Amino acid sequence: MNKNTIRFGIIGAGNKEHRRGNSLIKQLSVLKNIEVTAVYDIVRNNTKFDTQGKHEPRWFTDFTNFLNSGLDAVVISSPPKFHTEQAIAMLKADIHVLSEVPAVVNIKQIDTLIEAERKSCAYYMIAENCCFRNDIELVKRLVDEAFFGDIYYAEAEYVHDCKYLWRNKKGDLTWRGRGELGVYCTHSLGPLLYILNDSVERVSCICNSTKLIDPDHELCPEFNHTMFMNTRKGRIIRVRVDLASPRPFLHFYGVQGTHGAFESGRGFSDKPRIMLAETKNPSLRSSKHTWTDLDDFMRQYIPERLQVKKEMKLGGHGTTEYWMLTEFISAIRSNRQPVIGLNAALNYTLPGIYARESIVQGGKMLKIPDFKVKDRNLESY
Repeated sequence: MNKNTIRFGIIGAGNKEHRRGNSLIKQLSVLKNIEVTAVYDIVRNNTKFDTQGKHEPRWFTDFTNFLNSGLDAVVISSPPKFHTEQAIAMLKADIHVLSEVPAVVNIKQIDTLIEAERKSCAYYMIAENCCFRNDIELVKRLVDEAFFGDIYYAEAEYVHDCKYLWRNKKGDLTWRGRGELGVYCTHSLGPLLYILNDSVERVSCICNSTKLIDPDHELCPEFNHTMFMNTRKGRIIRVRVDLASPRPFLHFYGVQGTHGAFESGRGFSDKPRIMLAETKNPSLRSSKHTWTDLDDFMRQYIPERLQVKKEMKLGGHGTTEYWMLTEFISAIRSNRQPVIGLNAALNYTLPGIYARESIVQGGKMLKIPDFKVKDRNLESY
């Protein structure tokens, strides 16, 4: 094996209903000097992984043997309640961690995870793939250059009918059906905080009862969560998370500033758009109250993303997994903190935990402690 090769392990192989592990293996396998050498899952099946012609990884049902199998990095794609303990074990072994969302499922896990990351020689990154969408990266660069002026409001909606994932083929409740998380907000909130380089200070949440759409569902009590937030930089954010309503899939983001606004598309050929009332470059200025196609900015601000190759879409979510994995690998090779490291992971995750508590308290606005990782001081916020 090439000495520059990074040896990856996958935690959570997935099953026939949810093949997350295999999609990650497929995407990793086309990257240069990357080998997926091990897979850990407590259930051994006869799945053949798509390694794009590379060697088949070894399968482990014993976690300790997996950890000691000679890994440089892991992707944690197990059920959420295992994310933190598995990440801590890997960090203690100086193995780099790319963890699926969320980072933690309760606040008791935070200090232990922070301490493990602080003491480790390895890096931790949260696998919030929506941060790596082309439109999100483009808007982030425009915000960084103050195209929108001062941002004071942002919003997102994630509506995805996942009731079919509440139970497995045996009829047993899955982690989604058991309601093991707080409010599952990272796919909505994460990209907004990434764009704004900000974090949430206070959150309030209201919702509907699950009995409206599934009277017999006994464990996940609510759905259609709507979060209202203030950030530490004085912005207002609204996020809707609805994983049960019967309607087409929707992933929407919006940003409003003193000089302009951005909205992503809402489906049905609705394209991402931008309006700029003022800009240093007059050729980019919009007519008064008129949207401009966001594609007009692509060539100038994200030129490296325009040459899309077939192998960049193997992860199953457009090119987001490709850019996410290449960022993680670049951070490892460059010995630097990933762009969405542990601070970002906590910033994206904690509002959802406190939102659930807000629901219990009748929608009360709750303050979120600042758990910033201070000792390493390698992130921008």
